[in-house]
Amino acid sequence: MPVVVQMRDIIQAGTIGDVKAVWCRHFVGNGGDYYFKDWHAQRANTTGLLLQKGAHDIDVIHWLAGGYSTKVQAIGDLAVYGDVASRRDNTGRRMGDWFSVDNWPPTEQTDLAETIDVEDISMMNMVLDNGVLASYQQCHFTPDYWRNYTVIGTKAGSRTSVTGPAIRSMYGPPGQPQGSPSPTRRSWSVTAKAAMAVRTPCS
Repeated sequence: MPVVVQMRDIIQAGTIGDVKAVWCRHFVGNGGDYYFKDWHAQRANTTGLLLQKGAHDIDVIHWLAGGYSTKVQAIGDLAVYGDVASRRDNTGRRMGDWFSVDNWPPTEQTDLAETIDVEDISMMNMVLDNGVLASYQQCHFTPDYWRNYTVIGTKAGSRTSVTGPAIRSMYGPPGQPQGSPSPTRRSWSVTAKAAMAVRTPCS
């Protein structure tokens, strides 16, 4: 993903200082169609979506942070799709046979796999071997499809969306309304598709 390569370049250039924290949030809109109607829905085939799907994002977290996980804590649940009653054997069918953006809300999905024993929501916290703290969240019943990475360093932060437009936002000191005058202003400025947060004096 070119935007992740650009983000890594920003980190390697020292622009945000020493990396201290990384977050990845992956909201999988239409997750019922993507992962709960075929072989992905069974733990025997995937060992769970946190590993089968999340492994890619965890690789990116490690690459951006420059380290590897040494301590991990994770939780997950089959919170929604396990209660959907409409099931069928989808052998021989492919996603194009059933996918529709009209399959909403998730509780009204139809023709889910006969066996579902993987989580549809997972959250994971990591301590890396270089001291960086990281967090990964995956949810398969969100109304939007959104994957983003946020990296915070000792000088600034960098965040980007892989699946949507660059994020533009501005924050004042805690408790102060957005855009109010202050001695300093923290703002997210866009560099191509990557958003950079830097602390700059107000004029």
